[in-house]
Amino acid sequence: MTIAQKNFMKAYVELKRSQGLTEISRKNVAEAWLREDAQPTYGTNTPFGRAASVYMKEIADELGGKYIKDPNGKNARIEF
Repeated sequence: MTIAQKNFMKAYVELKRSQGLTEISRKNVAEAWLREDAQPTYGTNTPFGRAASVYMKEIADELGGKYIKDPNGKNARIEF
């Protein structure tokens, strides 16, 4: 993951949190990034997808939220 991607993802989460959202899904964060920098191979089984998950966990820890995944491994999100 590039520094630009990390900065964008963190800024997106901070923006949505400042707008009052208490639950920010990984899907929404990734979709926002992909609108800026389309990657046809995006998915959870790709290097970008895995890196996005790992970085979302870091963002959650840094901002005082929790990174949560449903038991089926889907619907990953940060909850505040």
